[in-house]
Amino acid sequence: MKSKKTPMRRCAGCMEQKPKTELIRLAGYEGQVSVDLTGRANGRGVYLCPAMECLAKAAKKKAISRRFDFDVTKERMDELMEELLGITNENFSNNIAKEIDEAQASEGEVSKCL
Repeated sequence: MKSKKTPMRRCAGCMEQKPKTELIRLAGYEGQVSVDLTGRANGRGVYLCPAMECLAKAAKKKAISRRFDFDVTKERMDELMEELLGITNENFSNNIAKEIDEAQASEGEVSKCL
């Protein structure tokens, strides 16, 4: 069987092409910008790496406003930064918790073997 292709998207900040699952989508619809975690929100999408540097670069280059064809205010960009910061911190803590659980599970398997 053929293996499925992974959809690739380009980050608006660093301009690196990455798998769609590694990026966060911003959706622009009717003059409003929102963080789209599902990837299914209405409107045009702009993808960013989950790093604050990429959002800062995209804001500096006005890449988000250009892709949406409407102006995104400085206040809204600050709100998006706070939302993305919360998402990246949450994902980071979830990943650490998973790693700890996996480490404890593997230690338990090793002790059973001894």
